[in-house]
Amino acid sequence: MKPFAVKLSDAAARVEARLAAILAAGAASGTPERLAAAMRHAVLSGGKRFRPFLAYECATLFGDGPDA
Repeated sequence: MKPFAVKLSDAAARVEARLAAILAAGAASGTPERLAAAMRHAVLSGGKRFRPFLAYECATLFGDGPDA
Protein backbone atom coordinates (compact mmCIF):
# COMPACT_ATOMS: atom_id res chain seq x y z
CA MET A 1 0.00 0.00 0.00
CA LYS A 2 1.31 3.44 -0.93
CA PRO A 3 1.75 6.08 1.75
CA PHE A 4 -0.92 8.77 1.91
CA ALA A 5 1.43 11.55 0.73
CA VAL A 6 2.41 9.55 -2.36
CA LYS A 7 -1.19 8.78 -3.24
CA LEU A 8 -2.16 12.43 -2.79
CA SER A 9 0.78 13.54 -4.95
CA ASP A 10 -0.10 11.02 -7.68
CA ALA A 11 -3.72 12.22 -7.74
CA ALA A 12 -2.62 15.86 -7.92
CA ALA A 13 -0.26 15.09 -10.82
CA ARG A 14 -3.03 13.29 -12.76
CA VAL A 15 -5.45 16.16 -12.20
CA GLU A 16 -2.89 18.83 -13.13
CA ALA A 17 -1.98 17.01 -16.34
CA ARG A 18 -5.61 16.58 -17.36
CA LEU A 19 -6.52 20.19 -16.57
CA ALA A 20 -3.48 21.48 -18.49
CA ALA A 21 -4.48 19.38 -21.51
CA ILE A 22 -8.06 20.67 -21.42
CA LEU A 23 -6.89 24.27 -21.15
CA ALA A 24 -4.39 23.80 -23.98
CA ALA A 25 -7.14 22.40 -26.22
CA GLY A 26 -9.33 25.39 -25.39
CA ALA A 27 -6.51 27.81 -26.16
CA ALA A 28 -5.85 26.05 -29.48
CA SER A 29 -9.51 26.42 -30.45
CA GLY A 30 -9.34 30.19 -30.51
CA THR A 31 -9.81 31.30 -26.92
CA PRO A 32 -8.44 34.84 -26.57
CA GLU A 33 -4.96 34.79 -24.98
CA ARG A 34 -5.89 37.01 -22.05
CA LEU A 35 -8.85 34.79 -21.19
CA ALA A 36 -6.75 31.63 -21.60
CA ALA A 37 -4.08 33.06 -19.27
CA ALA A 38 -6.72 33.94 -16.67
CA MET A 39 -8.19 30.44 -16.85
CA ARG A 40 -4.74 28.83 -16.49
CA HIS A 41 -4.03 31.02 -13.47
CA ALA A 42 -7.37 30.23 -11.83
CA VAL A 43 -7.26 26.50 -12.50
CA LEU A 44 -3.59 25.58 -12.21
CA SER A 45 -2.44 27.76 -9.34
CA GLY A 46 -1.60 25.87 -6.17
CA GLY A 47 -3.78 23.66 -4.07
CA LYS A 48 -3.38 20.10 -2.98
CA ARG A 49 -6.21 18.76 -5.15
CA PHE A 50 -7.78 16.95 -2.21
CA ARG A 51 -11.29 16.68 -3.71
CA PRO A 52 -10.09 14.83 -6.82
CA PHE A 53 -8.04 12.57 -4.55
CA LEU A 54 -11.21 11.72 -2.62
CA ALA A 55 -13.06 11.06 -5.87
CA TYR A 56 -10.28 8.71 -7.06
CA GLU A 57 -10.30 6.87 -3.74
CA CYS A 58 -14.10 6.51 -3.79
CA ALA A 59 -13.96 5.18 -7.34
CA THR A 60 -11.35 2.63 -6.27
CA LEU A 61 -13.44 1.67 -3.26
CA PHE A 62 -16.40 0.88 -5.54
CA GLY A 63 -14.37 -1.06 -8.10
CA ASP A 64 -13.45 1.58 -10.67
CA GLY A 65 -9.94 2.84 -11.23
CA PRO A 66 -8.94 6.49 -11.15
CA ASP A 67 -9.02 6.66 -14.96
CA ALA A 68 -12.69 5.74 -15.17
